[in-house]
Amino acid sequence: MKKLLFVFALLGLFAFTAQDVALKKKSIDGKIKMLVPKSFRHLNADKEQPASENPLGQFMNRAEPLALFANDDESITLSIQETVEPGSKSRSNKKLEVEKQMGTQRDLETERKFKKASFETYFENVRFLRDEVTTINGNQFIVFEMEAKLAGENSKGEKIVSYRYIYMLYGYKGNSSYSINFSCPLDQKREWQVAAQQMMESVQL
Repeated sequence: MKKLLFVFALLGLFAFTAQDVALKKKSIDGKIKMLVPKSFRHLNADKEQPASENPLGQFMNRAEPLALFANDDESITLSIQETVEPGSKSRSNKKLEVEKQMGTQRDLETERKFKKASFETYFENVRFLRDEVTTINGNQFIVFEMEAKLAGENSKGEKIVSYRYIYMLYGYKGNSSYSINFSCPLDQKREWQVAAQQMMESVQL
């Protein structure tokens, strides 16, 4: 009986710390479909933090994102960005598709190693939970799931330190590359980890 009560107590603790996050399907600029937290707000481009104050700034495209979502205090974010390959407009869609089919696996594996080395250089105390190339809904992606200490300076020159849980996808379709980045404070990882996985596994290009 005591063992049974102990099990119920553990289940109750887990239910309290690993809360379900309500998600809804969204189409991002007609290019990406994925699940997004219902409670998140869609921020305007001019609301995005300067790269110096954004803990993921150096790993995000400086161009305007396709979409930027955040919770009420903007401590938890989901950013979707697109980069159009230089010179791709001069090549036919058929040639781009052939290049994609022949080179994606090799290129993504090389890019994965490069990105991982960059994270290990710029992040402090990084711990990788996932680090691989995988297929999601028919498209190949580089996947990074990690915990890291991020240090930098804000616009006032003040040092800032943030401990974050981070989930990233990098993928290609046609002449564009896409990066999808979720980040939350590390002490909220248990609440958000399952939802982050569900969001990333729902991505359709």
